[in-house]
Amino acid sequence: MARHYGGDARESPIPEFGAMEIELQNGGGKIFEGTAPKQTVWESHNDEVHVVPEGFFITASSPSCQVQGMENEQGDRFGLQFHPEVNDSEFGKEMFENFVEICRANRDAK
Repeated sequence: MARHYGGDARESPIPEFGAMEIELQNGGGKIFEGTAPKQTVWESHNDEVHVVPEGFFITASSPSCQVQGMENEQGDRFGLQFHPEVNDSEFGKEMFENFVEICRANRDAK
């Protein structure tokens, strides 16, 4: 997604696998609404965003990966570096619930 919108992603200096603590940035955006400012998520990646596209902002980061989450300014495009669907992601259920509500609101606004 980063490349599609004019940013960049490339191989991570240190691939991540396993539990990682992330910290919300810039209020966390819509996906992280109602979740803790620091939380444990499940990582499994060799690539990461290195340049955030214009019109996007970082919503979560960790010491080893600056862009753990990003969202566009319109609030209808989201990228996560980790796996919210895995039980080890502490607030994964809430993230999916937030996503569904965002989709419903966008559908109903049409």
